[in-house]
Amino acid sequence: MGSFSDSRIDKLTTGNYDMIVGLTQGHINDVLADMHERTPALQTLKKSNRLGSIDATLLAPQVMFDVTSGSNFVIYLLRFASGTMSLYDVNGSSE
Repeated sequence: MGSFSDSRIDKLTTGNYDMIVGLTQGHINDVLADMHERTPALQTLKKSNRLGSIDATLLAPQVMFDVTSGSNFVIYLLRFASGTMSLYDVNGSSE
């Protein structure tokens, strides 16, 4: 059996945890799609205030890992199927 002495795993500090679990972008997106399908409240967005309003039908959200640049960023995509957004000027009229 090979040794992990030269591995990045040996260089990680896990604190009080003794296990690391890796999740793929595809797995996370599959779970988000399943939650979206099972939860009707996640399928629409309807809000309004003095600055404007939005009434939209949402697609399942997705995440994207930026693995090419070496950054630690995860991009969360809130995706719209259809809808209407209105912005109001300071007098409250629709634009």
